[in-house]
Amino acid sequence: MAEPELPRGFRLLRRLGSSPLSEVFLVRDPGGQPRALKLLRASVAGDPRILARWRREAQLLAEIDHPNLVRSFGHLEVDGRPGLLLEYIEGASLRDRLEQGALGWEEAARIGVQVARALERLHRAGAVHRDVKPHNILLDPRRGAVLADLGLVRRREDPTLTRQGAALGSPAYMSPEQARDPSSTGPASDVYSLGATLHHALSGRPPFLGSGVGEVIHRVLHLEPEPLPEEVPEPLARVIATALAKDPERRYGRAADLRADLARVLTGAPPRLMTAHRRRRRRRVALAAAGVLVLAAAAAVFRPAGGPDSAPGPIALGPDPAAVAVGPAGPPMGQGGAEEEVGPGPPLRHRQWVAPFEAGWRDALAAGRLRRALDELQLLAGRELPDRADAAFAAEHEAYLRRAEEEILQRGEEVAIEAEGLLDEIERVFRRELVEDPFLALETFAARVHRAWAEHGLRVADLPLRTGGASPEDRLRQVSARLAREQAHALNERALEAIPARRRQVHELLRAGRLEEAVANWRQVRPELLEWSREGRCETARIEALAALGPEPVYRQPLARLRPRLGAGAAEQDWLLAQIAWCRGETEDALRRMRPLLAERWPPEQDPAFWVREWDRELQLELAAAPAAEAADPAQAAARELAGRWREEVDDARVVVRDGGVELIWEAPTWGGSFSLSLPWDRGRWRLASWELRWLLPPDAAEAPRRLAWLDQVELFQEDLRTPPRLRFGGEERGGLGFLPGVEQVLRYESGLLSLDRIPVGRLEPPRANRLQLRYEARPELPLTQVRIRAEPR
Repeated sequence: MAEPELPRGFRLLRRLGSSPLSEVFLVRDPGGQPRALKLLRASVAGDPRILARWRREAQLLAEIDHPNLVRSFGHLEVDGRPGLLLEYIEGASLRDRLEQGALGWEEAARIGVQVARALERLHRAGAVHRDVKPHNILLDPRRGAVLADLGLVRRREDPTLTRQGAALGSPAYMSPEQARDPSSTGPASDVYSLGATLHHALSGRPPFLGSGVGEVIHRVLHLEPEPLPEEVPEPLARVIATALAKDPERRYGRAADLRADLARVLTGAPPRLMTAHRRRRRRRVALAAAGVLVLAAAAAVFRPAGGPDSAPGPIALGPDPAAVAVGPAGPPMGQGGAEEEVGPGPPLRHRQWVAPFEAGWRDALAAGRLRRALDELQLLAGRELPDRADAAFAAEHEAYLRRAEEEILQRGEEVAIEAEGLLDEIERVFRRELVEDPFLALETFAARVHRAWAEHGLRVADLPLRTGGASPEDRLRQVSARLAREQAHALNERALEAIPARRRQVHELLRAGRLEEAVANWRQVRPELLEWSREGRCETARIEALAALGPEPVYRQPLARLRPRLGAGAAEQDWLLAQIAWCRGETEDALRRMRPLLAERWPPEQDPAFWVREWDRELQLELAAAPAAEAADPAQAAARELAGRWREEVDDARVVVRDGGVELIWEAPTWGGSFSLSLPWDRGRWRLASWELRWLLPPDAAEAPRRLAWLDQVELFQEDLRTPPRLRFGGEERGGLGFLPGVEQVLRYESGLLSLDRIPVGRLEPPRANRLQLRYEARPELPLTQVRIRAEPR
């Protein structure tokens, strides 16, 4: 099959897969980023119905941005075929993972929570996925489960997408109502498909199998799935059974309800099994209660006042109005269980006794102060019962407390869902702004989110109300960290482009004796870019040092007469004199003055090694300027030679030559618990200039690595997430630096300094062996995202 002719700037890497309607290719975009290009097949590109579905997918991807949904980077046309440019997720699909066997119940439940979050976002946008299955769930090592392939999505405003009874979707995971009439599917159908997917993940095979599509659909419509394995906890089995109910009324009506119950099972709490049927029953009871209260109020108004006939008599008919009092959210307090019919409320004497005390938690709940409501309820639970209370009174009191607590917790979940929905919308807008202005202060993002929460009356500081519950603040921190990484990448790219060009301008001004113009020109560089450019920071140190001297001493006074005027120590004076010599075009003299300073300790931005390397290259280029004597830069030639030797030793990393040095780069290496590599080098000519280890522990990591060892020089160890971490290096030991789940961490060595997450730790001597020995060990395994090694000439 012929490869597609991509637009200019795109590069085809390989084919990822295909379906009857489309092909997917891995490409590299003009910015150098890997993307997945989904192209409609030429044979179906003329079908108006398929084109309509294609346009709907493109439109929906452009409108929705969620960490558990695949992201879009626009659409384009290739060889006359419409195409979508999507993010490339390196992880395998859930289907690929299940080929190795069933998942553990906790892993399956976590995947279910993540996919349910994605469905919540789709449903809030008025869309239904209609094809949730293991093949369409990608497992990203950082973000978890990502729901892909929105090609069958139908929106509420597009009721004619499916015609003529075509059962779009995958039969083994299709809801009964979708199998009967694909055009009438709703959010409950997606819930069913997710339930079927989780059943497959827990049992190792689809819930319904058959010899053909017809038999599979017959089983979906009329038979129950096979029982789950015995090791699946009974609460989780009930959640899956509720999600797979054939009657949508007996099934979870919202993905949010399924997600909440999966989260409860993970934290050991009982599921609520809140189906559409149960929600309607609650509303009926609430309306009944409201009617009783109205009648009671009317009776009070028309009851004759005074006299013996006005004395209250026994209640003859109807429930006690107080027994069915309705709270601001959740089940009526007089309703016993989900399956009970509406009937008489709790004994009157319990309602009379509890009525004066319940205002505390109810008022707090009405005001949105959920934590205060729980505290008030706890006070009520600790109150002594009256002396005349019998066993029935105590049992009713316990049931009352349970229902009240569930009412508060349910309100907490509703607040979390609303808060996260606002967070998603603000993140989408902020991302667009960040593309236009990468210098945008990230603090404004969190401020916008908090302001929106406050404007909607959401007290998210009270959440979670119990362990494992949804925490919008935690989600905000995770999103902020992800935005910070993306902004850092954008600033790094901007710095790589802008700093060298600006330096060339400044160098011309310095060499021309126009110091004041050079200083003014350089101070136009945004400080945010300097953070991502070592050469920019070094240039800043030089510019500021020269600016402090003023223009006259720099360019007009003999160097021998300048030393007494510099007012610094001998080493600092030599550093400044070397810079002045370079400004005058005396590169050899500058090198002669700077080289002896290599043995001294300097701040990284003043490192003499940086200037020696740069001036050496300049001098070599000057010597090779004549065409007859033109030759390759010796430093570059030596670097290319070393890179070639390393490429022979390493097959799972990139080896690049950059700025006269050689770099080894591993992207998301799969080293497991240990790794060892011995690399050849000429110790007399090369030194280990810098290295980096990056890793990302999942936000829900139950256990941190107890030990991380690197290069036989650095050891980071911690018994668990509750014990103080320690860092050993070069015979020293420091505390307070350890593993942080949910945030990418960086252990870095550069210019003799060791740092963790940009916090300086101390100095570290580079290895001096005849071969570069790379040894790594992590117990248990650490999810590395990148490892980088850089060697530079001595």
